[in-house]
Amino acid sequence: MYPCAATVLVPRLCLFVFGIALHVLLHKILLFGQDMEKPLPSIVRKSSKFINKLGGGFVNLVIGIIPRVRHVDVDYTKWLGPDYKSKPFESRYRTPTYVMNHVCAYDGTLLFWALNGDISFLAGDFVRKIPLLGFCVEAGEGIFCPRGGSPEVK
Repeated sequence: MYPCAATVLVPRLCLFVFGIALHVLLHKILLFGQDMEKPLPSIVRKSSKFINKLGGGFVNLVIGIIPRVRHVDVDYTKWLGPDYKSKPFESRYRTPTYVMNHVCAYDGTLLFWALNGDISFLAGDFVRKIPLLGFCVEAGEGIFCPRGGSPEVK
C-alpha cells in the first residue's frame, strides 16, 4: 500500500495545487479592476460561478471524489402544510441558505459542484488574512465576520 500511495500522492498533490492556483488566477483576471464593495455585474457573476463549478469538480476528481448530485423528493407537509406542493414553484429559485457543519476541507469544493458554483460563504474575519482562501471567499461574494469580542462588537 505504501509504494502506491507514495507514487500517486505527489502527482495528486501537484494537480491539487495547480487546480487551486488556476482557480485563483482565473478569478484574479476576471475581477481585475472590480470594486468588491459593490455587487458584481451579471456577466462577471455568471463567469465566476462557471469557474467555481469547474474548479470544484476538478479538485474533487484530483482528490478521488466523483460527485453525484441527487434531487430527492421529500414530503414537507408537516412543516409547510398539506397544500405546499400545489403552490407554483419556479425552477430558477433555490434554497437561499444552507446551514451545515463542515466535515472536511473539501465540503466547499463539493458545494461548488453541487450548486453549480452559485454559493457564497460566511467566514470568520481571520480567513481574510489567509492568502488563497481569503481571496476565494471574497471572489465568491462571501461575507467576513468577527468571531470574538464583546457583545457590541458581535
